[in-house]
Amino acid sequence: MKAYLINLKRDEARLAAQREQFARCGLNFERVEARAEGRLDRFRWWCAVLRAPVQGELGCAASHLECYRRLIAGGDGCAAIFEDDVKLGAGIRSALAVAEAKCREDARAVVMMSDHRKKREGELGEGAEIRTEKTDWEECSEGYVIGREAARRLLEKETKTRVPIDYWAYFARKGWIRLYRTVPAVCAQDRVAFGSNLGERYVVAGKSWRERTWWRLRRLIGSVIDRLLG
Repeated sequence: MKAYLINLKRDEARLAAQREQFARCGLNFERVEARAEGRLDRFRWWCAVLRAPVQGELGCAASHLECYRRLIAGGDGCAAIFEDDVKLGAGIRSALAVAEAKCREDARAVVMMSDHRKKREGELGEGAEIRTEKTDWEECSEGYVIGREAARRLLEKETKTRVPIDYWAYFARKGWIRLYRTVPAVCAQDRVAFGSNLGERYVVAGKSWRERTWWRLRRLIGSVIDRLLG
């Protein structure tokens, strides 16, 4: 199974750090040039999440879609996708093995190997259990394995995508993918080392009940509008 690492050309320090980290874990990757921006119908996006997209989110989505194109063109059954701010845990190789097996068994599978709910130091595990994931929209995109059919469907539905690329449960509810997760998480976004905070302004964990309720209401309204748009 091939692994792709998304990296902006100007982020040479990140690339060097990831080459060292992947080598330590006995892994290789193919670099994919990240995009600093992307295009998307802003009205359709707003209708789904009730906010305007951040330009970095559009570039991020375009970068991941490029990985999917390479997967399809290469003819493999699945691929591992990493962003260049990923931190790998000791269990990454065993998790990749079970995630690959799941995606070859179910070509529509996306197996998350990271978890934004467990991003503090010392919380990355060594296990590799696969579980069906049923959660809210916010997921993560710094480390996952995607099956060929899931990648094909996301590319096919690109014009109907109205959310960031890491809102995996949204895609699962539409039936485009089947969502799984490795338990425990074996990689995470290393915000300390790389200063990554895209989308942090939208995190509602730990906020007041009023803010959490308002966020859920926005999602409900957005999902209704999304269904009406088809």
